[in-house]
Amino acid sequence: MIPFFLAILGLLLLVLLLLAFDKWCRVGGPLLALTGVLVAEVWRRRLLPVSGVILIVGQVFLPVILGVSPADEDGLRTLLDYGQGWIALVLLLVTMMMSCASLSDERESGRLGFMSLRPGMELRWLPGKWAGVIGAVLVMLIPATTVLYLQVSLESPEAGNRRAKLPITALQFEVTEEDIDSFLLFKLEESPLEWGLQSPEESRRRAKRYLERQARSISKGGKSYLDFDLPPTQEKSVQLSLRPAMGKAHRSRVARLGVKVGDYSQEILVTNGKRVTVDIPLKESGSNQVQVELEFAGAVAEEVNIPAIYWIDDDSVQLKVTRGSFFGSLARSQALLLIRCAFISALSLCVSTFLGFPVAILFGICFLIAASGGGFAGAFEDEGASVMVDPRQETTARYLIDRLAAAGSQIVSGLKAWANSNTSEIVSAGEFVSWTRLGRGLFIIGGLWSGLALVAGTLVIRRTEHATGDNR
Repeated sequence: MIPFFLAILGLLLLVLLLLAFDKWCRVGGPLLALTGVLVAEVWRRRLLPVSGVILIVGQVFLPVILGVSPADEDGLRTLLDYGQGWIALVLLLVTMMMSCASLSDERESGRLGFMSLRPGMELRWLPGKWAGVIGAVLVMLIPATTVLYLQVSLESPEAGNRRAKLPITALQFEVTEEDIDSFLLFKLEESPLEWGLQSPEESRRRAKRYLERQARSISKGGKSYLDFDLPPTQEKSVQLSLRPAMGKAHRSRVARLGVKVGDYSQEILVTNGKRVTVDIPLKESGSNQVQVELEFAGAVAEEVNIPAIYWIDDDSVQLKVTRGSFFGSLARSQALLLIRCAFISALSLCVSTFLGFPVAILFGICFLIAASGGGFAGAFEDEGASVMVDPRQETTARYLIDRLAAAGSQIVSGLKAWANSNTSEIVSAGEFVSWTRLGRGLFIIGGLWSGLALVAGTLVIRRTEHATGDNR
């Protein structure tokens, strides 16, 4: 009964938002008129209603398909992870199809050149369609997010009202340039023959690896002191999250780890690769810095010898402080999804000004694959004194290819902002999505990237012949 109710509610909310958006476009100026035309066009072609039904119905029956229940902690995390992924997949593909189909059809039929006869239309054309796509995506995003939140809240009210956690990494895990310089000065005085014969770059790399390894390991019987800078909080306790690594030879072994923070001390049992959490009380003090003492006491079984434990990732040791609500983090995460859809729309509209519908769709899909994968490794060869280059290969064509590959690598490396804007795993883990992350995504992806794509597309349209739509 609940899935049927959620489906009706989601579809009803979609229709109401669509009617409200259409009415708002009718009372606006020329820019909103173009926006309303695009929304009416995708509705007439059944792209918007069919996509909305698929999105809502798929979201409603996702717990049944996955076989999970939000009342269970693991089931809740799975539902949030796959639910946000389903919403993102549908909306990104629909955004691409709406943007490419609308402009490609007008370009091929010649209507684009005819409409550019009106004064100022060529400047409002792409922004108007871009706003229409964003409005259509928002009309589908709000009901889908509402259904996802109700799925969590109705099955488990505690999960819907829970507080988000802000993870804080140990300061020792962040090796700074000052730490490296101090370590190198000490090593050059202690072992000048060992450290003085290396190049400065190699010495710095070696020093950084040594400092990171020293901060991320505890030998048997040894201790580690980790410092955390906490934000101002009124909470009486924080949560210590640990996920140690003991090596492949001790996958199923259990070890003892002592935890001490001020007057609080406790010995806990940890397993290789398994996360364990401990609630630590906080005392009021003038400092926001907390020092955690960890002591590795070895394996529980006396016949087992575990020489050390390691913290592989930055999130292997974290203090989690209550910060904000789950609904707020979910809303900011979905706002970042809307920003990504806005850029995909701007990019699709830009390439559709000179490419056909199939090629423009293929271009957008390639971008999504590259952005999701973080780019392609090994795009061009390394350079340096250790690389031997055949002089016969140093042709003009080879030089141009290397330069293009290097430029492509720089562009793909910039896609890190895209990966940082995907916060579905953060929300599903119950962690806090900051306003800073949202603002950074809005500025870089929604502002710079989308703006450049719209400007480039507008320049192409302005070079279009008014009568025939041919390029000058």
